[in-house]
Amino acid sequence: MPPIAKIHKESLSLEKDSQQSVGAVILCGGQSSRMGFDKFELPFGERTFLQCVFEKLRDSVEGPIVAAASETTLERVRRIADAIDDSRLEVVVDELADSGPVEGIRCGLVALAGRARWGFVTGCDVPMLRSQVVDLLVDAAKDSRRQAVLPHRGARIYGITALYRTDIGTTIEAMIGRNELRVSDLAKYLDCRMIDVEQLREVDPQFDSIQNVNSPGQYLEYLRAHGLDCPQSILDQLAKSE
Repeated sequence: MPPIAKIHKESLSLEKDSQQSVGAVILCGGQSSRMGFDKFELPFGERTFLQCVFEKLRDSVEGPIVAAASETTLERVRRIADAIDDSRLEVVVDELADSGPVEGIRCGLVALAGRARWGFVTGCDVPMLRSQVVDLLVDAAKDSRRQAVLPHRGARIYGITALYRTDIGTTIEAMIGRNELRVSDLAKYLDCRMIDVEQLREVDPQFDSIQNVNSPGQYLEYLRAHGLDCPQSILDQLAKSE
């Protein structure tokens, strides 16, 4: 697939060069133990979760890159990518097995390195993601010495709605080598700009960008809240997982 092209945020007065461009990484970790289903395949209206997230991001960043957790997940992700049929979408697969989302972040950022200075990282289960959140985080990253911009609420870090430099792959690989697999551990090893998660309300009043879906009950409630029905075939599959 062609490399991710540069993008320029004129509204944020970023320099017009590749060192200030922004890409994105969508994490597709495969079957959730609580959901019992690949969340990126869940329908949200006429589209899947993954399609929705891609559509929210495609006008804000080039790409994005989808990080699949395994070869099995990769096959399913590619089917959705084929349905999206957009050459800007690139799919990569985790190289270090059983390393959790930090490996997806690493692979996605490594794929972006050289094409974009920053990578916005998000999960696949936020179909109502607000693309303005990307702009807000980029604005907070104007100090180029920082390696990440992480929203937080007290001690809780939202590392999967965050902005990272794309050149931190070796740092993450070292973490994985020490079996430090929590995304929040990134804050210990990176020069981070921490922002209160309440700042996101400026562009995302309902926190749609950080409220992910982790269980069948949450998914069905999420659909109801947006006036959507769940297809019977999906209901049957979810019932088996409960």
